Formats: sequence, structure tokens, C-alpha cells
Amino acid sequence: AHLGQAPLAEEEIVALCESMAGPIAAEVPAAVVRLSAGSPFMAAAVMRGLVETGALEHSGEGWTVDTNALPGAQTSRRAALFLARRLELLSPEARRLLGAGAVLGKEFDLDRALELDELGPVPAAAALEEPRRRRVVWVDEIDGRCSFTHDKLRETLLEQLEPAWRSTLHCRAAEALEHVEPVPAFKLAYHFDEAGLAERAFPYAVEAARAARDRHALDVAIAQFRIAERGVGGASRPDSCEMHAGFGEVLGLAGDYAAAEIYL
Repeated sequence: AHLGQAPLAEEEIVALCESMAGPIAAEVPAAVVRLSAGSPFMAAAVMRGLVETGALEHSGEGWTVDTNALPGAQTSRRAALFLARRLELLSPEARRLLGAGAVLGKEFDLDRALELDELGPVPAAAALEEPRRRRVVWVDEIDGRCSFTHDKLRETLLEQLEPAWRSTLHCRAAEALEHVEPVPAFKLAYHFDEAGLAERAFPYAVEAARAARDRHALDVAIAQFRIAERGVGGASRPDSCEMHAGFGEVLGLAGDYAAAEIYL
């Protein structure tokens, strides 16, 4: 189950800032409160971002505020800018490894990411140490699984991947999964679709859609049928009629009767 956390109150964000830096000028926690929107993770990221961008500097007697840099931070529309800055500080090897991990998901197996990226084990160890130190990922030392500390970090990495390389990584991920038993239909449909190989995604998307329909997860089923529909394209498939009938049924169950009529 996913456990949500209520946003922190302003005084709690201020206390978090002081726990990280000690006594600090009032304008700094005010900026953190505005940019973090109550998220403790984002508050910590903003604090580190202020340091890394030079808006907050540590001297022998405590923290000083760069009055020229701080206004720019305060007018940033999204705290995600600080996260992007933290990624920019990583080495190309670290960003490349994390990009492969981002394609696999918020949580990913390190060995699988290495296989996708084709980065050797020695440079990989150094490449992973940087994002661990900057708290971009957590690493489970027992099973070698990694997880991004925030969804925005993964989203930013995916956006920064060159489209052709991102498609290649998705294709490699899908082709590796084709040899897994039981067949992970949902993941195969997703990766082949993201790779631009909708025809290869088709059978897995249909299988995933039917499984979702059996669990009454209608939104998921509709999303999978959309992938399958892209796989049909302009070509005629012997199983396309069955797919359209299933799609129409799910749309009807979801209450979208007008759309259901198109397929039934």
C-alpha cells in the first residue's frame, strides 16, 4: 500500500531548515516554505540547492545569504529547478546510468540498468557513488535495488534523455523482459510502446488489458487498450476485432457509452 504524508506546516518547514543549518536569516526559510509546498523532501532539496547555487554560503562564523542570488531562487516557479541543478552536478557517467535506471522505473535493479547502458562494473561503482552522496538515489546493499528519492528526479532524467537513446533503452528493456517467466505483460507493453514499437506492444497490451479488466481496474485496462490500438495502426490484424470488442466492453463498464459504441 502507498502511504501518503500530509504537507508540513510553515513552522515545521522552518524547524526543518534550522535542523539542517542552525540559526539562519529569516528570508531563507521563507524561500524554502514557498518553493517546497509543504514537502519535507523538497524542503531539504531546496536547502541543498541554495547552497549548491551559491545563494547560501557557509563561513567560519555561520551561514551568510547572497542577496543577489537569493531573489532568483525565490522567484523560481518550481523547486524542481533545484533538483535539475543537482543532476547537472553529476558526472556524465552517473547521469547516463541514472537515465537507464529512470527508464526502468522509480525503483530499478542495478544490474539491469548496467545491462541497458552497457557501462562496465568498475565505472558503474564510481558513477553510483555520486548520486548516493547527493541523495538522488537510495541503494539497498542486500539486493542491489535502487530507488529515486523523488519522482521529480526520475521525470527530469527522462526528459533530459535524447529521444532516440530513450527509445533504444526502452527497446532493450522490453527485449530483456521477453525471456522472463511469467511474462510481465504490463511492463512489456509499456516499454515497447515507449520505444515506438507499438506493433510489438500489441499482444502484451491486450493481455495486460484483459488482466486489468478481470481485476476491475478499468482505467488501467483502458490505458492498455489504447496501447493495443496504436499497435493495430492502419494494418489489418486477425485479432484486432477481438481487441476492439474488449475495448468497447471496458469503455461501457466505465460509463463511456458513446465511445463504447464506436468499438462494439
